Amino acid sequence: MRRLFTILLMAVTVMIFGQSLSASKLLQYANSQNILVISKELKQLGFQTKIDNSDGYPIYQFAKKTSRGLEKIEMGNNSELFMFIYKSETAVYEILKSKVLTSDFKYSYSYKNAKYYENKKMRIGADDKNGIISIFKPLK
Repeated sequence: MRRLFTILLMAVTVMIFGQSLSASKLLQYANSQNILVISKELKQLGFQTKIDNSDGYPIYQFAKKTSRGLEKIEMGNNSELFMFIYKSETAVYEILKSKVLTSDFKYSYSYKNAKYYENKKMRIGADDKNGIISIFKPLK
């Protein structure tokens, strides 16, 4: 009975306080660049989706309301770059930022509220004011 209660308590905690995406999942998505597979996974996680073609290429927009707030994702690619933008709850943002910005990233520049960091493989933007992490990677 104690084991069942512990498992139930852990499951409820994860459902209430957990965000949908981890830092490793963000980096996995950036490396795979497979929009169809990523979209399918996000839909399985409960994200609602729509597509915006106003920039001349499709931008997939996802949103999910959780007990901690609204999670938003934008994903797409143009002729040069794959982009994945994730807006999470503030406390989760700080954790994700510390995990994706490893020591091989160097500060490159700032634009509006975001600071951008680069390594040889990708660029990551961190918007501390709005809790947004942006990942840009050259197309495969």
